[in-house]
Amino acid sequence: MGVFVSITGGASWLKMNNNMPNVPVHDLLVHPRVNDLVVGSYGRGLFITNVAPLQEINDAILAKDVHLFGIEPTVQRVVRQFAANDYLFGQRNTQTPNEPNGMVIRYYLKDQANGKANVVITDSKGQQVARLTGPTAAGINTVVWSTRDRGDEGRGAGGRGRGAGGAGGRQAGPGVDPLDQWAPLGEYTVSLELGGTTFTQKAQNAKMQGWSIGAVPQVIKSSQRDPS
Repeated sequence: MGVFVSITGGASWLKMNNNMPNVPVHDLLVHPRVNDLVVGSYGRGLFITNVAPLQEINDAILAKDVHLFGIEPTVQRVVRQFAANDYLFGQRNTQTPNEPNGMVIRYYLKDQANGKANVVITDSKGQQVARLTGPTAAGINTVVWSTRDRGDEGRGAGGRGRGAGGAGGRQAGPGVDPLDQWAPLGEYTVSLELGGTTFTQKAQNAKMQGWSIGAVPQVIKSSQRDPS
């Protein structure tokens, strides 16, 4: 009844019950490339979550006050741009949330921290490109950088940057290349500033999925000619 995890080689187990009903689980698969756990239940469908932090965690990490986990390479997904119809409008189509669209940053806190957890992202030249404020609860915390920020202070639940969802990020107007709002591909450094101590991890903005750069001018030109 549910999913259980062990970091002691099976000597002890804990239940993974976050956002999942108490149902029989008949199949488990860990995706070999992205470390997603795919859960097949009896009667309640499929559930997917990333277990990279659980694969990394051990007794030594649990003994630390703070630990910044390794960061998976980020794939920018350009969706619902230029008035595109990316949704089905049928009578009973099912829509379920996708994984966060951005760089997912996770860190472990042994105890709830006092003060702010600041997450700073810098590019390969050491220039700050985003600054987010993350949660400080005991356990594994998550912050998502939308990769569309241009130095704006992060805000909102989960520490998402202002660029997420188009609020506060630099948006493309008529005649402006919309891809300019996305952070360039390449190497970045993620720093977690907490309690006067800084923890760092290397990160990579690996690729972009969606419209190619060559297709953008034609899409903008078409939208200007026919606003409908």
